[in-house]
Amino acid sequence: MKKTANSRQMKKFFYIAILAMLALPAGARKWTLRECLEYASQNNISLKKNLLSIDTQEENILKSREALKPSLDFSTTHTGSLNPIQQSELDNRIAYNGNYGLNASWTVWNGNRNRMAIQASEMNKELAQYEYQINANSIQEQIIQLYVQILYTNEQLEVNKKVLEISEANYQRGVSMYEAGSIAKADLAQLQVQVANDKYSITNVEGQLKKYKTMLKLLLELNTGSSADDFDVAVPTIGDMPDLPSATSIFEAAKACRPEIQKSQKQIEAEKLQLKIAEAQGKPVISMSGGVGLSHSTANSTAFYNQLRNNFNANVGVNVNIPILDNRSKKTAVNLAKINILNAQLSQVDAANSLWKSIDSYWVEATTNKARYESAMVTVESNKTTYSLLSEQFRLGMKNITELNQGKANLLNALQTQLESKYLAVLYYKLLDFYQCKEIDF
Repeated sequence: MKKTANSRQMKKFFYIAILAMLALPAGARKWTLRECLEYASQNNISLKKNLLSIDTQEENILKSREALKPSLDFSTTHTGSLNPIQQSELDNRIAYNGNYGLNASWTVWNGNRNRMAIQASEMNKELAQYEYQINANSIQEQIIQLYVQILYTNEQLEVNKKVLEISEANYQRGVSMYEAGSIAKADLAQLQVQVANDKYSITNVEGQLKKYKTMLKLLLELNTGSSADDFDVAVPTIGDMPDLPSATSIFEAAKACRPEIQKSQKQIEAEKLQLKIAEAQGKPVISMSGGVGLSHSTANSTAFYNQLRNNFNANVGVNVNIPILDNRSKKTAVNLAKINILNAQLSQVDAANSLWKSIDSYWVEATTNKARYESAMVTVESNKTTYSLLSEQFRLGMKNITELNQGKANLLNALQTQLESKYLAVLYYKLLDFYQCKEIDF
């Protein structure tokens, strides 16, 4: 019994812990890329609308299936009549009349259009599901881009802060040199301007970082009333970037799984089915109908139940409708269906071409920026060494302020190229994995 009580307490504690974690505000933790992608798939409003479209198509499927069954309805009418001239003592001046009917109808055969309508509804649901996946991929691709952009801007901000520290140290050194008479006041002013420019750069980057965070929060449908400062992403460890397979092999893998390609193929099938439905318009329609009816009236002296028995009627019939002249309805429907098939086939080619252009472009960007990053790492180390030497020479009076600023500019450009090429390579590597339907994370 004691063990059971302890077990219950542990379970209770576990559930409370889970609820507490779910209740944490967005700023209480840093979001990983995988968490962002999963959260958006569950909460993005645009995707929720796509899910409602799928539900709508499911209702259409159920409706088209029910069309195979007979329909049954009940009808009743009640009227009153006034006869101001009484013919005899048995006549009623005011009479009440009641009619009751139960009617059924059933389409036995209409060229299989009703069964093909079910297939069309099922295809429309599949197309809606592909549309959901396409929209989800588009949102996830934007999330990947913004996530990497935030990582890049975060690191750029850290670099700019370090540069500001260097500029402030140079300015303090310049003050000492100015007081010692080693440099002119104009040179000291240039050092002060550098500090101001670096502070402005930090402010500018901080503004960009807030903008990117806000954009990502909107995609995730997080609390739009909160500040961007309440949201942050986790900084992953970025490992080595291996050599990529060929763009052609990536394209073949993408074609096998990307929803836009699958949707274009399904759209062709759906249009071909619509052609069959259009061709069936020229076939006869066989239907059955039947009904039973009852009536009574107070103008009749016969007893109520006897009237119902005497006025009971029933009917059943078979209807055959053979179209002869339809004002070109069938021919127009057939020709439009053929045009839609050709249009769907062109859309399939266009979807494949668009996919290839994206993959080929991403592949070139990934390989190019990887090479740029490897080269930039060497350049940065070289410029760091050069700038360190220039700073020491400036302190000893062997270099002037212009040479020092030029060395700093060279180092900043090298750092900027390194950062830019690094995160561009990371971005396009991730996008190429994403286009191959691989699970995306760092």
